Amino acid sequence: MVEHPTATWEAMRDGNTFYRRQQLYTVTGKLPYLGDYIVSGYKILTSLLLAVMRDISKLVALGPGQAATSLTKSQVQLYSPAGGGFPLLSWDQGRIICFGWTADERLVVVNEEGVYRLYDLQGDYQQHSLGSEAAELGLMDVRIQENGLVAMTGALTLLEVKGWDGGRPLTLASLGLTEPPHVWSVIPPDVNISRHVEVLLSVDSTILSVDHLEVVDQRISRGPFTHISPSPNGKALALLTLSGLLWAVSTDFQRSMAEFDTNTVYEAEGPVRQVEWCGNDAILVTWDTLVVLVGPYGDTLKFLHSGPTFAITESDGVRIIGPDICDMIQKVPSE
Repeated sequence: MVEHPTATWEAMRDGNTFYRRQQLYTVTGKLPYLGDYIVSGYKILTSLLLAVMRDISKLVALGPGQAATSLTKSQVQLYSPAGGGFPLLSWDQGRIICFGWTADERLVVVNEEGVYRLYDLQGDYQQHSLGSEAAELGLMDVRIQENGLVAMTGALTLLEVKGWDGGRPLTLASLGLTEPPHVWSVIPPDVNISRHVEVLLSVDSTILSVDHLEVVDQRISRGPFTHISPSPNGKALALLTLSGLLWAVSTDFQRSMAEFDTNTVYEAEGPVRQVEWCGNDAILVTWDTLVVLVGPYGDTLKFLHSGPTFAITESDGVRIIGPDICDMIQKVPSE
């Protein structure tokens, strides 16, 4: 018997907004335990690629005869939740601080001295460097986008790399900070109204917006924030405060769009893992085994999993990889 198309629809409390949850494929036994790994995902046509690296900040029980060095060494492995094997990526460049995907399906891996490699799916790579400033000061953190990256140095300066041809990095406006931000994120140039990269940093109770020319204090007092997530179209931000309030606001901070207190989710255990967008009009908040979709008016839908998940925002929805299945959640068009 063919399942009716509306069988996978779930309604928000207003009764007029529906989201559908579609199971794409089963992943049981195909992935490691995601709670122990740092993960970056990329959509290729209808499938996904995951790059994973052991999170060395997590305590892991060693099995009989298992060497501790194999768990702490910086090493990235590729997986396809739909099936298919990939080579273990060779890495001999010290501690990895970030990795992510380019628009042409290459994996960027960056170390703390500013050396970065671009790997293809066969494991071959090109190697570049962020230059002497990054090597001398070291990198604290990096944000990778499809067509470039932004790195934060040990001196709390921001360096931007445009494209992947090994070009010289550009220095963004001086932050004037004496300690690292609580969290930071990047709005890519292709969805920013200025057509330049914009960096958002949670500093004290406010947000600083930074580009090549200036640093603008948005003069808000709701921080500090633990998550900053721009929408796919670059027009809105999902911000999670230290106290657990989820706030959706326009990127110019002139229009508050929705609020939701995550402390009211009684099934949630532990800290929030991810704050991601489902298309451009709903926000996904994940905990270890719980996924909550927050709609435009603060309405929610809840989805339970048997273990930690990883969510990947798409322009028209969000993919969720759990221990057993890979789901796609999308808003049902009104017409």
